[in-house]
Order: sequence, then C-alpha cells, then structure tokens
Amino acid sequence: MREKKKLCDQLAAQISGAVPVEAYDPDEQLRYLTQHVHRQPLEGSARVHLAGKDRVTYEALVAAALPDHPFVRERKLENAVLGSVVLAHAVVNDLLRRADLGTLANLSNQPFLWRSVRKQNTDDSYIDGRYLGYVLASFWNEPIAHGEGVVIRSNDAGLAVVYEKNLARETAILRALLPIAFFGEIRDCDIDVQGKVSLEGRPRGSQRVFEVHGDASIVCDELDVIADSLMLHGNVWVEAEAVTSSPKLEIALKNGTRVGWGGKVSSEHPWKRYEQTLEAPRSTANSDKLTKLVEECTRRLPGALTFNADYSIVDDMRMRWAHRQFGSELPLLVGVLVDFDLASTAKIPVNLVQVHLKVSWGEILEAVRAPTPSTKLKQFVAAARAKINR
Repeated sequence: MREKKKLCDQLAAQISGAVPVEAYDPDEQLRYLTQHVHRQPLEGSARVHLAGKDRVTYEALVAAALPDHPFVRERKLENAVLGSVVLAHAVVNDLLRRADLGTLANLSNQPFLWRSVRKQNTDDSYIDGRYLGYVLASFWNEPIAHGEGVVIRSNDAGLAVVYEKNLARETAILRALLPIAFFGEIRDCDIDVQGKVSLEGRPRGSQRVFEVHGDASIVCDELDVIADSLMLHGNVWVEAEAVTSSPKLEIALKNGTRVGWGGKVSSEHPWKRYEQTLEAPRSTANSDKLTKLVEECTRRLPGALTFNADYSIVDDMRMRWAHRQFGSELPLLVGVLVDFDLASTAKIPVNLVQVHLKVSWGEILEAVRAPTPSTKLKQFVAAARAKINR
C-alpha cells in the first residue's frame, strides 16, 4: 500500500478528477511489474477508469516508479519469494502469452511459485495449460511431504484437474485448460486426459532433458516430447494415439526402471527399442474395484449422465477411460444406484437413458470409504461392492 500511496498522491495533484480506487493497487502493480521485468510495453488493465491526458499522466508516473519498486532491481525480480508473487499473478491471469518463460522456469526450481499460485487461485479458477508444468515443478520442490503424488484427469469442461493422491476428499488443488504441458519433470504422477500432453525438457548444458520419477503413467490422445533426452526412473507407463518427438530423442532407463507402452507409442521410434516390462495401469488396479471406480467418477463425472438403455457406456471419447478401465463395472454401479433410489432415470431419443444422481459423487465416495457408512447408504455400498468386487 505504501507504493500505491506514493504514486496516487502524485497523481491526485496532476489530474482533473478523482483518483480511481483501483489506481496502482496490488493487482495493477503486479501486472505492471510482470510487463516491466519481461521488457514488454506497459499496459494497465481496464479496471482503472482514466482517459485522455489523465491516463497518459498515470502511465508516465507508473513508468517512473517501477524501476524503484521494492520487488525489482535493475529490471529483474529481487528474489525468488517476491518474484513468485509477481509471476503467480501473471500465471493466474494469463499475462505471459507473449513473454519468454525463462524467469518462470527458474522459479519452478523452488516451492515459492506453487505456494503463491495456491494463494491466488480460487475454487472455480483455472490456469492456461502451458503453465501447468512450471507450477507442478515448483509443487514437487516443496519440502513438505506430498504423500503419493498427484492424479490429473480431464473433465467435460475441457479442463485438466489436479488432485493430491493422499487427500481424504477428492478436492482439486489446481485446474488447467487443456492441452497441458509439463516442464522438466513429473514425479509420481497419474495422468489420464483427453487431448494433447507436452513434455518440455529443461535445458542442461547443450541438451533439453525431461525426467520421469516414481510410479507414473501418461495416458492422452497426443503426446509431444520436446526434449533431446528422456530419463525414466521407476515404473512408467506411456499411452497415446499419436506421439511426436525429435528423431534424435534418446530414452534412458535408470536403476531397474520398468516401462510399458500403449496405443501407437509401442510402434514408434525410439520407444519400440525398449522391451515392455510393465502391465497397463488398468491391469494393476486397486483390488477394491468399487473404491477405484467411484474415485474416478468423482474426479470426472457430473451429476447427470447419459448411457445406453441397458446402462452400458456410450461410444464417446470423453468416456474412453471408462471403456478401458471399467467397461463392465460402471454399468453395474449405475444399476445399483437406481435400485436404491440414489439416482433417477429418464428415457431420451435414440435408445438412450439419462441418469440423474440424487446424491453427489463426493457423498458416494465418502460412504464407500467409510468403515461404517450411514444407514441410508450402508445397504447400497454392500450391494455395489458385492456386484463389482466379485
């Protein structure tokens, strides 16, 4: 607020009307700082209602004040903490479309970028998919333990939704607009999304290197590897209907790494040079199929769903995951929900049926996970588990 007061006191003496409340407020400062350090033209937002000479005066005062702002020194961000506040604002508000992302890449080596994005993010907001890898690289550099890693699923809104595996509730920690890109690494990451996924290597000497650590799976429509070297550590499954990479891409399997390829990956160079030693993720699913199924439904499905008349899954790319992993189990689950009056049905043309849940997927998941669910859901859970886990 000190920086705002200094500038607005000067502005009040030089313009014809009152100073807008939004003038050089924190949002405006962060926008201008982003432009300043990336050597972009200074353009304030439409939030500040000034016109004509008053607008010119305001922008001139901002341009004079920015070099002395405490967040910057010699047109560079002062430190990783303050810099992360600036660039988190830029990521959340998509201010880096025309900017070089080198500074963002450097900040992804520390946890402060993730912490700042988390604070500025809201429950219904999302970032552009090109920034997701930088934010998650920062997340993976957080010294506080993050359990078993993250799960990323696409939804009907065209978003990739990120969940922590160790959270008791299926609560999203981040949302990104598809397609999505990762930068430098992924760790213990279960990715299953529609559309394109890019793996962009981090510069290391003369090469760009991308690393995959832990239990990781990448399932998508199109995979683009923008790296010279792909280093795999752990158990890694990669599945895509199209894959592109440099013809010089080298894949290195480290310390007993096991790999498996699905879709067109197994027939493409250089992937096909490596023997598959890992089964598809669907083959190693949790023995409690009901819990696994409801977890996926909670992450992916809305409260109203369309099925064939016998509750079999419709032929829709958005339901590819269900066909692949739960082709018989999801229809059984829907049938039990209807039997216990936890969902209603309505016939629609072309021999389809629309199913409307009377409880949320979150409530169903809580009941499935609970040792002793409430009486209302107890019989449903027992019946569903008997049919699906048999």
